[in-house]
Amino acid sequence: MKRRREPKRPGALGRITWMLTAGFLALWLGCMGCVTVAVAIPFRDIFREDFARYTDVVDRLGLMGHVTGEERDNPRWEESWESGAMDNAMIQSTRSRFVTVGISGPGRNFDFGYDLRLEGLGLLRGGAEYQTAVIYCDPEGNILRESGDYLTVQYQTEEEWQERGSSHAGSHYAWIDISDREDPRYAILWKAIEENGGTLGPMRYRDTRITGYLNGTQLEPVKFEYRMHFSNDDTWHVEFDVSDTVQEPEKLVTIYGMYVDFITYEPGGAVWYRDKKHENLLSLLRSELARDNAENFLYGRKTEWDLLNIVHLDAREYWNTGGEEPKLEFFAYAAIQASPLLGAMKSLWYVYLVTFLLGLICLLVIRSRIRDNLIAPIREVSGARQRDWAVINFDNDPPRWQEAWEIQNHYVDSREYRRMKGNEVKRLETALEYVRTAEEHRRQMTSNIAHELKTPLAVVHSYAEGLQEHIAEEKREKYLETILAETERMDTMVLEMLDLSRLEAGKVKLARDDFDLVELAKSVFDTLSIKAAEKGLRVTLNLPEKAMLAADEGRIRQVVENFASNAVKYTPEGGTVAARIFREGGKTVFSVENESRPLSDEALEKVWDTFWRADESRTGGVGTGLGLAIARSIVELHGGKVGVQNTVTGVEFRFAI
Repeated sequence: MKRRREPKRPGALGRITWMLTAGFLALWLGCMGCVTVAVAIPFRDIFREDFARYTDVVDRLGLMGHVTGEERDNPRWEESWESGAMDNAMIQSTRSRFVTVGISGPGRNFDFGYDLRLEGLGLLRGGAEYQTAVIYCDPEGNILRESGDYLTVQYQTEEEWQERGSSHAGSHYAWIDISDREDPRYAILWKAIEENGGTLGPMRYRDTRITGYLNGTQLEPVKFEYRMHFSNDDTWHVEFDVSDTVQEPEKLVTIYGMYVDFITYEPGGAVWYRDKKHENLLSLLRSELARDNAENFLYGRKTEWDLLNIVHLDAREYWNTGGEEPKLEFFAYAAIQASPLLGAMKSLWYVYLVTFLLGLICLLVIRSRIRDNLIAPIREVSGARQRDWAVINFDNDPPRWQEAWEIQNHYVDSREYRRMKGNEVKRLETALEYVRTAEEHRRQMTSNIAHELKTPLAVVHSYAEGLQEHIAEEKREKYLETILAETERMDTMVLEMLDLSRLEAGKVKLARDDFDLVELAKSVFDTLSIKAAEKGLRVTLNLPEKAMLAADEGRIRQVVENFASNAVKYTPEGGTVAARIFREGGKTVFSVENESRPLSDEALEKVWDTFWRADESRTGGVGTGLGLAIARSIVELHGGKVGVQNTVTGVEFRFAI
């Protein structure tokens, strides 16, 4: 049966992060929405009040466009038109009004002398804005003046300047349309305006001398000169001069001005009116639809949070004297638009930023605490479990939260329980393996003993029967010698078996004698010199002057004799036996190398086993097979090690203590 694939599950930290983020955003948006509405309400009320004020101010200009019978004969009225004062007033009223409603202090002055502000909201930055637009039309509806970019100049004629000088401000007004910023002349003026903080006049010019074509009150300049303000220098500086391109120089006039005013208009963004989108407020006023419906337009558009007011200022209706109807010289359309909600949002940008950053910091801190105090301990436990229940050190930084602390403590308890169970299982497995090995060894020992005793017992039995039956009386002495030899062999075997048994059981008490291993080795090889000579062996001893050893001298002699006698025994006639004593790894090493055929891999592994002998065809079956096993036990009881290896010419046996 095919196992069903488990679906991939999201990580706890990632899921918690998304939940915290969603919760934070929902809470932040809800709170900021409430704060925005709370700030937008006073903005809305202020805007509505200001709409009425703005209408009244522009209305006063509209009144000037209506002339009664008495005013027609008033010289000052005619003079206001002829001097350009009326045009100047209209142009001044078209100034762009992105009026800022101040938050923690007075805002920019409204053009007609009052400030808008909200008190007690010192946390807020910036302010709300609204925009305006004005169009003046003649009685036929043709546009005379509209909101735009102008320079207005109050000036004297050249004759008046020669007569009065700069002590007189002048009684004439002219204006320059500077909306074409691509014109090199006006580009220079715009640059000067930008360099002087968005204004000209008192910040730059003390006096101005402008030469150009004067069409009514509109001036088309070809040369612009000025004298610096706050300076005693009477030199005229040229701002621009394109007089060399003039076609009709005889029509040029020169005026001298003291007051230069920079009037700019920023049309602002798109405006919706009666489900139709207009580029800006000025574009809306140019629309006949807006002008036709201006008289009936009420406060509010779509919602109370997006305000728009368009007013038709025709003041003839103000005259209700029953007399002569005033003559209409011009009338005005004015529009004002604001969004209290958008204004509140602009004012609260600092609050939005600060609260969002604070909330984000809090979110990161909470996430970090959850990660460090809950997720990280769980991951550590899970990782240690995957690493086969690895050890985790909880002492340096224990979990601070109860759940994580309990998880890690349960892991420690479970790991300790598993360790105890594992140790118990391992102990039982070791004991079982020991029993199996001991039983195997017992059976092998029994088999080996039976095998080793079978031959000498058979020899003793057959020779004893011969003696009993008086067979070959002439060989009686030889039979007795054979019986004695086999008996001694069995006796030696039994003694060696008992000795090995005591050694393996640890029941042998070793003496600690200080003796010279060199002298002991020389003594052993002296006793074997006759056997070596009989076989014609070459025995070489590479021994130091002294090699003191603290061990049981008798047992070590037994080991040396075993190694040396085996070397002499297994070396073919005329061969070589070499013995060495040296220091290696802080231990004293005794080695014997004899010239012979190399041992097989099986022999190298089993040479230290009991009753195991190498190729008996070389030895004639002489030996019990216990000598090397006894030697290994003696060396290991002294804390040393034995070893055997094939060399280039033969086999080397060694021990190190």
